[in-house]
Amino acid sequence: MKKIVCLTLIAFLSLSMNAQRRKVKKKKPTPEELAEQAREEKLQLARLSTAQITFVDSVVVSADELFQHLNQAAQETGTVSADGFVSQIGNRHILSQRAADGRMRLFEQDLIGSEWTTETQLKGLPDSDLQQRFPFMLSDGITLYYAAENEDGLGGLDIYMTRYDADDSRYLTPENIGMPFNSEANDYLYIVDDFNQLGTFVTDRGQDSGMVCIYTFIPPVSRTVYNVDEIGEERLRNLSCINSIRDTWTDRNAVTEALKRIQNLQEGEKQAYKKDFEFIVNDRLTYTTLAHFKDPNARRMAEQWLKNKAALENDSKILASMREQYAKATASEKNTLATRILALEADVEQATNDLHTLEKEIRAALLDR
Repeated sequence: MKKIVCLTLIAFLSLSMNAQRRKVKKKKPTPEELAEQAREEKLQLARLSTAQITFVDSVVVSADELFQHLNQAAQETGTVSADGFVSQIGNRHILSQRAADGRMRLFEQDLIGSEWTTETQLKGLPDSDLQQRFPFMLSDGITLYYAAENEDGLGGLDIYMTRYDADDSRYLTPENIGMPFNSEANDYLYIVDDFNQLGTFVTDRGQDSGMVCIYTFIPPVSRTVYNVDEIGEERLRNLSCINSIRDTWTDRNAVTEALKRIQNLQEGEKQAYKKDFEFIVNDRLTYTTLAHFKDPNARRMAEQWLKNKAALENDSKILASMREQYAKATASEKNTLATRILALEADVEQATNDLHTLEKEIRAALLDR
């Protein structure tokens, strides 16, 4: 009987304890905990898309001296400053200034003759951005990099990329270029020197107040991300944060050549910018050397355009000289000169038309890439 009572008591106590457990509700996470969880998930997602970039150098400088270091890196394409970006030939200005909503926005203006046009705000960039700053335009005159702060970023200023759509006269929806360029700190001033095949960007991650780090990298031909299954999560985390630039050196020859280019820049041996001619691609872009023509077909046509242009200029000079001779010639000489002048005028007119046609074909080849 005592055994039965004991077993009954144990069963009762067990049921009572289970009931108490059921009454204890699971603790709900606090808003702070939910925010931290969302932050970690965003960072993890960004890490999984970390691009494979080879960094070759880094230097820590005072934020006040930043642009003294950057203007040399950008001079082949243009000039960067705290206010914005000016194209290399000085006819286009993209600047950051306060808009009607009180936030920093990107504007642009063109140099027409000796006067700058009125600033107009760039169309297509998100109105939700808290600020837009530090623009840089690639040598193609279409691809724009800039820094923005918004709720979708990783934190602080993030670097974004967009392209100009000439058909709609506006910029396409910007893309966050992700890690390793962006972080929870402020990341900005993405610059590419096509001539030297070097890129730089600026960050204040891990720096003391008032200091920034300028990283130099080899611009990738295409975007490739790391495979976490191959390198592991710890290595991926280090690469995404650029904990060591040597860890990114997968091609030592490429690094050696890049370091030589950096040394040449530092020693002032960089080839001076040349302006051989002016070929107007559109109202936003002008090419001044054959090196600007990246498309092989467009470059071949550009070479022919230069030859035809030189021949036309030579014929035009001869025609002008013949006209001067005609004004001083005798009546008998004028008859001979008139025939030659008329023939050359026809040749010059045809050559001019042919040159304009070739210019249109070159523009079509460039814009259809």
